Amino acid sequence: MPTREDVFEALTYLENELPLFIVDEDADLARLMRGHVGEAPSLFEVLRRVTELHQEIAFRSRPAIDLLQILKKQLRGLTYSEQKCLRDLATSLRTDMAMENSRLLPLAKQLLTEDELAELRSAMFQRRLSDFRDHRASGA
Repeated sequence: MPTREDVFEALTYLENELPLFIVDEDADLARLMRGHVGEAPSLFEVLRRVTELHQEIAFRSRPAIDLLQILKKQLRGLTYSEQKCLRDLATSLRTDMAMENSRLLPLAKQLLTEDELAELRSAMFQRRLSDFRDHRASGA
């Protein structure tokens, strides 16, 4: 049976942190990296695979979030299908992280210029600042 802390931690990650990371990669990092496709033959395939993984994560996240919302209200043991729902999402997240750490980020370090890295950092910072302001304005 999951603990209340585990449920809240997973929800916080899935609802707040993960969407920011995915937008960082899909909107900013991928855009900057596409400008370097000619410099690295494997880059197009890596970007395609990351996009597929993000689509899979989006598909698997919604039922997992719904399940965690239910558990937040009434903590209980999980059925086999509920365990599979969470396990499948965790597998997708681990696969995505492995792809990014082993393939995407090394290519980004190799190919992106200092100006592009600064642009990426700025976009990530602004997105989080905006998210922080949105949460404060809603009273969260």
